Amino acid sequence: RTAEEQTRTAEEQTRTAEEQTRTAKAPLRTAPSDDRSKRARHLAPRGRSQHTFFANAGYTAILSTIYLRESSSGSLNEGLEITAGYNWTSRRGVGVGVVYSGAFISAQRGGFERTSRIHYIAPEFVARQRVGRRWLFRESAGIGYGRYIRLTGSRGGVGIHESVSAEFMLTRFLGLGVTVGGQWLIVDSPDVDDGAELNLAGIFRVQLGGGIRFYF
Repeated sequence: RTAEEQTRTAEEQTRTAEEQTRTAKAPLRTAPSDDRSKRARHLAPRGRSQHTFFANAGYTAILSTIYLRESSSGSLNEGLEITAGYNWTSRRGVGVGVVYSGAFISAQRGGFERTSRIHYIAPEFVARQRVGRRWLFRESAGIGYGRYIRLTGSRGGVGIHESVSAEFMLTRFLGLGVTVGGQWLIVDSPDVDDGAELNLAGIFRVQLGGGIRFYF
């Protein structure tokens, strides 16, 4: 019996040593997943504020005016859109910012180039949501000042804008995004010559663009 007791005692000691070894190894297996989760939270912050600089280039179309006569090149109804700005969002995902947008439109008719420009700057309210590790969605709206410029003169007035965007974070500091928006510039009706004015209360245009984001 003494030999049996010694054998059982040795077996119990072996099992105890194995359990201690497994317990010691367990944190080593879970550490990488913990590190990954920390990196994910730091990459796309949900529980802290965020600053963002952005710049877009894309397409704009004026919907309040239709020019009936065809141009030999280009179009007076659509053109290049440039947008840039900054916004800050709080831990709850709401915040404020400022945005500039410019529309650059030109067309050739009868050997002459006709151009128009729209410049707009405004403060805005911003909302931000995170989906998954790297996707961010933003909505913004604001009221600012815009100016419509042609060779024959310019007009300025109050403007209203709204936009929605989707962003993919490449790194902690850098991302790419696409934006769809609309802008209503409340100015006197522009001279459309051979065109048709659909909205006498100002100039309404849509914007579609993509660009780069900087986070910090």
